Amino acid sequence: MWNLSPQRGQMQFLANFMSPIEARIVFGRMLSEGICAEIIDEEVVWNNYMCSSAFGGVKLLVHHLDQKRAQEILSEIDDNRYLLDEKPDDKKSVTKFSSSISSNRPLSVLINTFLVLLIYLISNIALPIKFDESS
Repeated sequence: MWNLSPQRGQMQFLANFMSPIEARIVFGRMLSEGICAEIIDEEVVWNNYMCSSAFGGVKLLVHHLDQKRAQEILSEIDDNRYLLDEKPDDKKSVTKFSSSISSNRPLSVLINTFLVLLIYLISNIALPIKFDESS
């Protein structure tokens, strides 16, 4: 029978993930909180991603003394308490920054880029597009 709650010494099973990327994100959160954690079966899932559910996914183990705090952090992650705010507070700085980007490019650069793309579409000859970074 498969061992659904693997243990390695003082480490105990916390959660399993179908994606190694998701497991690494939670693993990083545990380490940043000072919790001793370990990931197992990550390489198995990376090598045969289609069968990750057959292997039980990637397993996250934590030290048995940190089990309760790790469960709290995992529930906070599930409740989306660690999301980043994607809306900037100062909208003026965003508009100022975007207007400064567009004003840095002279009209000749835009015309040259358009001509290079037009030549490529008509004749299938690829020409390099060079931007002058000094202006």
